[in-house]
Amino acid sequence: MNNPPSVPQSSSSRAKHSGSGFSLVEVVVSVGIFAVAVLSILALLLPNTKSVADQIDAGVAQRLGENIQLELDRYGFTAVVGALPNKTSRIFMVATKDGERVLITGEDPYAAWNDTYGKYIPSASSYTSVSPALAAENDLIVGIPPGIAFRDRFFLIEVSWPDTYPQYQANSGAMPVNVRLLWPYRLPDGPPDSTATIYNQLPWLVVSPSAHNSLLFNFALKP
Repeated sequence: MNNPPSVPQSSSSRAKHSGSGFSLVEVVVSVGIFAVAVLSILALLLPNTKSVADQIDAGVAQRLGENIQLELDRYGFTAVVGALPNKTSRIFMVATKDGERVLITGEDPYAAWNDTYGKYIPSASSYTSVSPALAAENDLIVGIPPGIAFRDRFFLIEVSWPDTYPQYQANSGAMPVNVRLLWPYRLPDGPPDSTATIYNQLPWLVVSPSAHNSLLFNFALKP
């Protein structure tokens, strides 16, 4: 008598004999361990990344002297002397993060800090008034030299008399000045407006003075 033909096993039946897969609990635990490992690595890398960025900014600040000198020369010796009638007077300049563009500015940074450390307030007087003599800084495209948008004013530069030199003497042949760099002065806040043509149309953020780095230069300006 012939034996009946064997019935082939289904794929599910074969899977039972070949061993079971990962359970849901095992998958969840594995994902959790992986996430903790990734977060730990990021926590180690982020401080190093910030440190490198700070070192780059400090390097740019140290190289800004030449461009500051060029901007003061463009402004003119007589204008610089006239803008510093006493020891409390300041000439304010701004520079981009890469240090390639430096501009004497008509804004008052101390008024800006007093107004807000957050987003700019368009109605605030310190953001809407500009020295008529420096009106060219309003224009980002046509101005000579072209303006620097508020969001791109990373370095603030203060020019003043040295403490030991109370007043310029016409017969001295040179004018010593202190130049102090502060950064970061402003930072971008949100995407730029591609249609903007003046600096106060672009979103930016004021940085508290307590968060500034600083560097001091000494210059001798010649007539």
